Amino acid sequence: MIHKSRSTRAAQHDHRIVRPPVDIYETDKEIMLYVEMPGVSKDTLDIELQGTSLTISAFRKKEHINGKYAELYNERFTEIEYLREFQLNADIDRHKLLANYLNGVLEVILVKSHASTPQKIPIS
Repeated sequence: MIHKSRSTRAAQHDHRIVRPPVDIYETDKEIMLYVEMPGVSKDTLDIELQGTSLTISAFRKKEHINGKYAELYNERFTEIEYLREFQLNADIDRHKLLANYLNGVLEVILVKSHASTPQKIPIS
């Protein structure tokens, strides 16, 4: 028999905002971000680049089980809004942006514009 201890949060329909963990790698030509956002559907992902500001957001919806189950005894999954903002140290080529979402990890590849890549200066 299950002990009934109903959570007060079970009746609430709010969500919390979470800063997802991220790994950032940079080379002379690109910036790569790997953002961990488990449980997110691709249709809720949003990546916005404005100037040198990059914003990544997503929403994990709570699945509601309707039907024969009338009581919620233990709530572990809540609705979560993922949000991270970054200030980039380079201009990005807006025609070469890549993003892939697989197994709860968003991969974003930002190719630096030609003006941002380091150039060697010959010494005479």
